Amino acid sequence: MKICITIDIEYPDHPCCINNFTKWIEVLLKESISLTFFIEGRYAKANPWIADILKGQTIGNHGMFHVKHSYLTIQGIKESVSQGEKELIKLFGRNPKPLFRFPFGDFTTETLEILHQMGYKHCGWSYSVRDWKGKNTVDNIIRECQKLEYNTLLFHSWPDATEKLLIPLIYEFKRLKFEFVPMISSHMM
Repeated sequence: MKICITIDIEYPDHPCCINNFTKWIEVLLKESISLTFFIEGRYAKANPWIADILKGQTIGNHGMFHVKHSYLTIQGIKESVSQGEKELIKLFGRNPKPLFRFPFGDFTTETLEILHQMGYKHCGWSYSVRDWKGKNTVDNIIRECQKLEYNTLLFHSWPDATEKLLIPLIYEFKRLKFEFVPMISSHMM
């Protein structure tokens, strides 16, 4: 079975400990597995240290701000996508195209069309661990992932539960011989 672990890096939408991400990311990266990070442009701009930590990992655009793009005008969508792209190119020295994830998974036929015109594809997920709720378990996530041959998991960088779930989950996926893969085009919209 294949597993694509995606982590949205953005400013928190709920109360949490400051800089949770810094507590667990280096431990996770030492596991030498493929991860895909969708990074909010304003977070990248304010936190340039992430470029060194995420060197060599797959990155995607998460817009300039963590907003529902279906609420934006056509111009607003284009600006969010292009400004997020600009910040990621400036920080990482590479273009995140074609990987884009709409914040909140919020998109319409129109927002998808605009995204495609800009050279991107929306990267969804097959299972959200709902880490912001803090109620999921490693056993439950494993059970859900064993139902499909290919899984794309959605994590966030900021919830307190991410650290408690992600590292033990990686060890369990390895024990069960899951293959870690980056986001691939066949699982994009």
